[in-house]
Amino acid sequence: MSFKGSYRYSILFAVIFFFSCQENKQTDIEESKQEKVGSEELKNTTTDTPANFLAIVYRNVLNEVTDINLTIKKEGTFIYYQAPLTETPEGEYKTTTLLGSWSKKDHWIVLKFEDPNVKAHTIFIAANGQDGNFKIIDNTTVEINTDLGEISMLGIRCLKSIIR
Repeated sequence: MSFKGSYRYSILFAVIFFFSCQENKQTDIEESKQEKVGSEELKNTTTDTPANFLAIVYRNVLNEVTDINLTIKKEGTFIYYQAPLTETPEGEYKTTTLLGSWSKKDHWIVLKFEDPNVKAHTIFIAANGQDGNFKIIDNTTVEINTDLGEISMLGIRCLKSIIR
């Protein structure tokens, strides 16, 4: 009887192990595909921002922490949206939406948040090797280098794409 029981547990353990390895392999493949797409986008968007764009969008790469989206609209406004991918301890998903206006200064876009209580340094946090992608001017003003194809927000790499 004990041999049959341990045999069943061994089979069950092997099946669980096999499927958990497959899930990790699938996640690695998806991340690799996203990195490849991201690097292709980077090649296509590292030139100066065209005058005929509808929007410039910075979107985070695959991560397990949060969803980040900064949309800079042609008409001079922008929307910053951030949503965690996990619940808060209270069981809620707390999203953040901030609005503002922007202007162009050489190869920089100057973002000015409408909310005077915004702390830009809590949003724009440089990831490793991404210094120089943005400059924090004050609590509500940030300059983004448009010559580069990515920036860092909340320490997470965000790729640039242009909607025409």
